[in-house]
Amino acid sequence: MAEVTADETHNSIQTHPRHRARFEDGATAGAGGIGSAIDRVRESCPKIESHYRWRGKLERSAEVLMVMKTTQPRVVALEKLIVAKHPYETPEFVVLNLTGGAKKYLAWLAESCHAATD
Repeated sequence: MAEVTADETHNSIQTHPRHRARFEDGATAGAGGIGSAIDRVRESCPKIESHYRWRGKLERSAEVLMVMKTTQPRVVALEKLIVAKHPYETPEFVVLNLTGGAKKYLAWLAESCHAATD
C-alpha cells in the first residue's frame, strides 16, 4: 500500500433527514455508492436530533449523521455530489482534516480510494 500522511485524508460530515437517509438514497449513497472513487468508508449515526435556528425560528429535526472518509483530491467531488443530491436548501458539508491516525488505516483508506479509479 502507498505511504500516506494524515493531511491527505479527510472526514466529511453531513446531516440528512432521517426519513430520507436510507443507504440507497442518492444524497448519501452517491452516484456509485461506496464502490465509487469519491468515498470508500461511510459511517452513520441513525438517530440524532438537531437543534438550530433557521430563518429566525428555532427548529428541531430528526436526522442521520453521516461521516464519509476520503482523500484530499476527492473532497471537491464529494461536496458537489452532496450539495447536488441533498434535499436541504443549505446542506451541512464540513470537512475535517485529520492530523494523525494509524499509518496502516490511513494507507488502506488512500489505497481504497485510488483502487476505485484503476
